[in-house]
Amino acid sequence: MSDAAVRHEVLDTTKSFCVTAPAGSGKTSLLTQRVLALLVTVERPEQVLAITFTRKAAAEMRERVMEALDAAKQGIQAENEHEARTQSLADAVLAHSRALNWSFTAESLNIRTIDGLAAQLNRVMPVLSGLGGGITVTDDVLPLYQKATSELYELVGEESSRGEALRQLLLSMDNNWQRCSELLIELLGRRADWLPELGQHTDPEGASQRLTVTVQAVISERLSVLTETIDAHWLSELEQQANAAVGRLKAYVESGLVEPQKVDIPAAPIQLSSEPGELSSWQWVVRWILTGDEKPRKRLDKNNGFQAKVDQTVKDEVLGLISELEERKVWLDLLIEIAYLPSTTSDDQEWQGVLHLSRVLPTLAAQLLTVFRSRGVVDHTHIAMSAEAALGTDEEPTDLALRLDYQLAHILVDEFQDTSQGQYRLLEKLCRGWSEHNHMNPRHPRTLFIVGDAMQSIYGFRYADVGLFLKAREEGIAGVLLNDRSLSRNFRSQAGVIDWVNRQFSSIVPKYGDRRLGIVPMTIAEATRSAGLEQAVEIHNFPDDRVRETNFVFSKICELLSQSSDSTIGVLARTRSSLEPISRMLRDNGIDIVGSDLTSFSRRAAVMDLVSLTRYLANPADTVALIAILRSPMVGLTLKDLGLLTPILTRYSLAAAVEKVADGSFELSTDGQKRSVFALKALLWAEGKRDRLNLVNWVEETWKRLGGDLILPIEEEPDTRSFFHQLRDQETEGAGLDADRLVTWLETKHATIESTTARVELMTLHRSKGLEFDHVFIVGAGKSGRSSQKPLLRWNRDEQNGLLIAARPASDVEGTLYDYLGFVNKRKEAQELIRLYYVGITRARESCSVTATMSSESQWPPRNTGSFWSNFCSAAPQVQFHPPVESQSEVAVEQGHSQLLRVVEPPDRLLSETVEASPASALTSGNLQSRRYGTALHRGLELLALQDPLPTKCPDSILRAMRFQLTELSSPSADIAEELDSLIIDVNRVLGDEVGRWVLAGRHHDAHSELSLFVAETQKQLVVDRTFIDAQTGIRWIIDYKTSRPAQEDSLTDFLSEEAARYRDQLLGYRSAMQLYDQYHQPDVVDTRVALYFSALAELYELPIHEG
Repeated sequence: MSDAAVRHEVLDTTKSFCVTAPAGSGKTSLLTQRVLALLVTVERPEQVLAITFTRKAAAEMRERVMEALDAAKQGIQAENEHEARTQSLADAVLAHSRALNWSFTAESLNIRTIDGLAAQLNRVMPVLSGLGGGITVTDDVLPLYQKATSELYELVGEESSRGEALRQLLLSMDNNWQRCSELLIELLGRRADWLPELGQHTDPEGASQRLTVTVQAVISERLSVLTETIDAHWLSELEQQANAAVGRLKAYVESGLVEPQKVDIPAAPIQLSSEPGELSSWQWVVRWILTGDEKPRKRLDKNNGFQAKVDQTVKDEVLGLISELEERKVWLDLLIEIAYLPSTTSDDQEWQGVLHLSRVLPTLAAQLLTVFRSRGVVDHTHIAMSAEAALGTDEEPTDLALRLDYQLAHILVDEFQDTSQGQYRLLEKLCRGWSEHNHMNPRHPRTLFIVGDAMQSIYGFRYADVGLFLKAREEGIAGVLLNDRSLSRNFRSQAGVIDWVNRQFSSIVPKYGDRRLGIVPMTIAEATRSAGLEQAVEIHNFPDDRVRETNFVFSKICELLSQSSDSTIGVLARTRSSLEPISRMLRDNGIDIVGSDLTSFSRRAAVMDLVSLTRYLANPADTVALIAILRSPMVGLTLKDLGLLTPILTRYSLAAAVEKVADGSFELSTDGQKRSVFALKALLWAEGKRDRLNLVNWVEETWKRLGGDLILPIEEEPDTRSFFHQLRDQETEGAGLDADRLVTWLETKHATIESTTARVELMTLHRSKGLEFDHVFIVGAGKSGRSSQKPLLRWNRDEQNGLLIAARPASDVEGTLYDYLGFVNKRKEAQELIRLYYVGITRARESCSVTATMSSESQWPPRNTGSFWSNFCSAAPQVQFHPPVESQSEVAVEQGHSQLLRVVEPPDRLLSETVEASPASALTSGNLQSRRYGTALHRGLELLALQDPLPTKCPDSILRAMRFQLTELSSPSADIAEELDSLIIDVNRVLGDEVGRWVLAGRHHDAHSELSLFVAETQKQLVVDRTFIDAQTGIRWIIDYKTSRPAQEDSLTDFLSEEAARYRDQLLGYRSAMQLYDQYHQPDVVDTRVALYFSALAELYELPIHEG
């Protein structure tokens, strides 16, 4: 069925549908049309419920519906058939609304996130939450889980079954309480899955028997599938050959040809049947024909039952049988799974672990509920579990469930592949009784409409189960059968991308589906856009050094940005750490970027200073926190002064310390004395306001009195907002000034890089879902994910046979149910990883480059190790392996661009007159004093340019910033007082100069200080001290600050001419770069002029420009 036919059919409001909508297929517009079509069939708009998984998706759907209705109201002419259909549906809704006197607004639409729906159900029946009304949902769950776990440990000495179970659990962890805490915290997030099942301690023998029956049923089912799938003749011959090999092995042992300990001889004859009792036969055969890394054997020796030369004929026959597995992936996968199946007899030790956890974990969940009550907050898991409870059971539905049954007529669910088990159960309850209703009311049926793409199911770590999408498609939900339909046309990507994706993923995604293992068949997409001129998707592997990969990606980004002024670029990776090298290189070279959750707050200076301040305010005896404050840029004490001040602080009260320092009785430097008094007075003020201000105001006002807000880099403003938001949450929850909780937040949360002009966006592959970019780079592809530590509990709900659950064994034993469940989880994760790269590559409209760094230690290109990336590259039509030693041609290719990029520079990167030199390197060359003086002055002028209106004298905030800069670039023993006085004189001279004030004024257009420009042709960064477009003349000015002055014997005219000649080439380079930038960003610039501004002279000298 064509896409057009599907889009038309799914508007039939009497039918329920499951629509598979691959990447770029326009599913949001399809949902919009379906919502419009359904609104015409109901008496009230809220009878149509649309469920999404994110607030962004809900807002977009609501916006699309309202836009369609507004366009219909205004009579806007449709431009194509699709818009015409949307307009026709909207016209019908408006007419229906008028007929029923609806007061129709955006709020009338019943479009909710799944979490929002659960929260609404809780508000209606708060008693079922166990907490009553007025609770707050929080995303910051780690401190709550930690508190519950620490309270659980208080029961370790209790003489009870749960106390004993807790002691046994800790013993199995070698009394590593910290490690045990981590595993318990991990389980708390998934308690919706295990909590209803852990009642085993009430009937341990019955539960054990049920589990044994379930295991036997799983084994029987898997063996039946195996014997039905694999060719019977092949199996028969394999069985005969196996028994013959066993006979030979016994003979070899008896004759001494092989050592008994080196061979594996089964106790009974091999029988490859579907009887569970024959599992050991199957597992012996699997070990016999497969290697340790699960590959078909290519060699057989005497230890396998084949003596060299003597048994050559039968060995060749067996190798021929084994070789068929190379072409029959389904057979091979089934045999591999057989190797992991547990024994049919339950291991007592393993089951005892389940019993211990069944006593400990419900207690832990109860402790968490106590923490929730004390804090007045809950997590999303609690809300979801309470929402499910609010609807009752099938046998005893609640009043709310009955009321909803009347209120809801149609349900739509977006991104259904992201559904978890708990969310699926909630949806089943919402649709309860619909099948019977539809049978009795065929002309007015209730309908269910789910949309998703199994190939985009990537949230297993959030408990999404892709098998539920396949189950709903095949079996329906709550008795409501769904018409299975698929879209195939892709409106996003050019044909080259689509063709590559179809070919690549069809070759690595199994042709068959298996809900148990998360295996979903590939959906072939059809391109609507023609192919581009160049290769759409490229794979580049680099040997050993990640720097080469980063350089390559960086140069490609430079090239793309220079070719277009509006193209967008997404840089994606599996982990944040994989993004750090390219993020750092882009920012260091002045490329404007944006990204969320990229850098840990623990690496952001302003937030670290705020945490130090908070730790001190929480505990004034915390000397480490106090020293961190005094050493921070807010105060900037030298190490020498800090060493002198510390004994004073430990000996005297804060008030007495202020007096002692102020009277000069200690050997602090003059500068250090001023700084110390300044900081200690601010802290003394804070002490006087303790318990008088609310928490956030108290901390924030203290921080401002220390000058933290005045030296805050622009790029770190979002970080400080996040910090104060976290502090406000703690205050709301009654946690108060909990410094440890802030440290946990600092270590686990990540900062956002904001920009309104950036065209390069960095994010994880998971975050990229639902987005699109002109060009995509996926970096660090060769990096394997972190190996997850073995959890305390594994479980899996087998659809046919029931729940499988196992605790981690105390010792390493093979053939356990725990290991089998680990195999199932590993297979699911492997399939999800394939889908993760599918999602990433299909974000691209025009091109995608996937890059990796691999080891060349053994050989290059490396052999296929069986890892995901090795298999991915083996399946690709073309892969470039860059040589271990960079060739000249490669360098030329990577540096062959000639365009310019512009970004906002990191505000704390202070470059003086040598643009390649950082402050640290500036100290190692030339006149150290003049260089640090110039760096400090540049910083002062940069900050002055941000002040509007300009002051007439150097403000204290600017003075502190320059003082800090001098301190950072000086030795601990240096006295900077004289330099600081000179800086104040120079700054005041500039502020007193009419031209100087014009240079710093904020009224200009496109004004920047310390603007970084990257020239791809020379691979160099240029830093322009000051540039702007004069608002009156339209002239672009580029101004370089100079601190030099003429010698006494030199005339001013000669000095200016010599300085102009000295810096002419540098300034002309700035001018060329800026002109190229303005071609794309400021095309109306009249002229570009360059000048030197001498702060010691208050003199602006314009360089004459001779064009041509």
